[in-house]
Amino acid sequence: MTGTSQSLLQAALGAAVPLWVARIQGELEDGRTSPDILLLRARALSQFLAEHGDDVLYRSKRAGGSSRAFNCLAEGLAIGAVLAPGGVPDFLGDRWVAYAHAGGWEFEELLK
Repeated sequence: MTGTSQSLLQAALGAAVPLWVARIQGELEDGRTSPDILLLRARALSQFLAEHGDDVLYRSKRAGGSSRAFNCLAEGLAIGAVLAPGGVPDFLGDRWVAYAHAGGWEFEELLK
């Protein structure tokens, strides 16, 4: 991946992942989902990305293919940020983590 492609992907994820984190946290808080369901979702997302991950970097021949692959990546990072202890430790040099606390949730993107 070139430096420009990586920078653009990091910027896009920097906008999308916090939105997914907020959605997931809302669904957890009001009972529309559970950690077990999110883990199943993460497994499905990882399978899709294994098959179509190139669509994140290169334009897909299928209509909407690149946006679907990007959103699968962003949602997967968000699930990891919410559920994994310590978040997602290193993806493109960034660490993604969401903390639960008495006042709600706090999302943090830690750059190296």
